[in-house]
Amino acid sequence: MNASLKNKGLGKGLSAIFSSTNRVTAPLQRSVAAIEESVAREDIRYVPVGKIKPNRYQPRREFRSAELDELAESIKKHGVLQPLLLTQENAESYELIAGERRWRAAQLAGLTEVPAIIKTAGDLEKLELALIENIQRQDLNPIEKAMSYKQLIDSFALTQEEASKRLGLSRSALANTLRLLNLPTEMQTAISSGELNEGQARALLTLESLPEQRQALFNQLIQYKLPVRQVEEAAKQIKAGKPLKMLPDFNVQARVDELQQLLQTKVEIVWNGKKGKININIFELDEVDALIKKLR
Repeated sequence: MNASLKNKGLGKGLSAIFSSTNRVTAPLQRSVAAIEESVAREDIRYVPVGKIKPNRYQPRREFRSAELDELAESIKKHGVLQPLLLTQENAESYELIAGERRWRAAQLAGLTEVPAIIKTAGDLEKLELALIENIQRQDLNPIEKAMSYKQLIDSFALTQEEASKRLGLSRSALANTLRLLNLPTEMQTAISSGELNEGQARALLTLESLPEQRQALFNQLIQYKLPVRQVEEAAKQIKAGKPLKMLPDFNVQARVDELQQLLQTKVEIVWNGKKGKININIFELDEVDALIKKLR
């Protein structure tokens, strides 16, 4: 391995994540040790990007273009500072275990080959390694996590208790995440995009036996950006048999768009039908004076 690359810390990323986490269980500790030994031996190979294919168990479903472009620019300047983790299928094909984001960005940067550690891994181990790397980097949204947990359980016939132990999670945390998949597709999409947070989703889950009322509450939640506490209270009232109080028709997003265009900064309106607040984002103190001038 090139000494200059070694000085840049090539190979430290994945093993450092695994070594510092309490989510690494005994079966994976051996894998982590093998990876670290490969790095210590400078057992890094350069593999053509065209011979690499994605991990079929990759839990991530969304790769944001802006983030990939940013990483690609960094790679153009500094190269790939952390090796990909691959398993070799045959002389002409490798499968990713971890590092798909780096692989995609390397292609955008025009690289023809990338540094990699080649490892023999079974299907369960591939999924576990990919899961843990993404979870530790906090790259997965709640729905991606739920789908990957379900994939682990279904693919290898594990109980929730077994899966939670392999992932280093409590069984209740695993079960709560899996429950998100009981929501309709529209609500799952809202969670993935960040429109709906896990607290709001859990409140909607309590209305599983009342799908029409749940949909009405979801619509209001999205329209008015209702806080978790208000969604929980509304869900309790619906379960108690009280009708959902319909808030007045008020197009929050239209007002947000108009304010953002006027103020040239990000704006958020939180409105519960009686009162609310407007949040205006600033990134530099000088922007405060500019906003004051615009509001005069």
